[in-house]
Amino acid sequence: MKKSETATFTLGTVSREDDIVRLVLVDSDAHELADARSLMQAVRKVIARTDPQPMLTDVRETSVGPSKEARAFYDDPENGGYVTCSALLCASAYQKILGNFAFLFSPHDVPRRIFTDEASALEWLRKNHAAH
Repeated sequence: MKKSETATFTLGTVSREDDIVRLVLVDSDAHELADARSLMQAVRKVIARTDPQPMLTDVRETSVGPSKEARAFYDDPENGGYVTCSALLCASAYQKILGNFAFLFSPHDVPRRIFTDEASALEWLRKNHAAH
């Protein structure tokens, strides 16, 4: 089954752009378990475990992190294995602290890093994916 190029979820979009998967979170009042489930459904529409990809997660527009329940859901091993490396794109140092949640749905053994510069994040992802 061919994967979709773009999928939406309650808090944003997931899209496959050439050699990168981009997850964009929009601003919201909360990031609950239902949102986490919606996000993972969108990820599964765009990425397959048999063809994991580098992922750029853009949280520049959001100011909330996931709830305790959403974090637990992301940490479930069933939600891992879709990415080879993960970069988080933040707007500020404050967001870097809040933004660590984006790494929760990728395996803990993949390279991951936080950036405030998109070009640097994309370059890092391509290098790390090539090394995969």
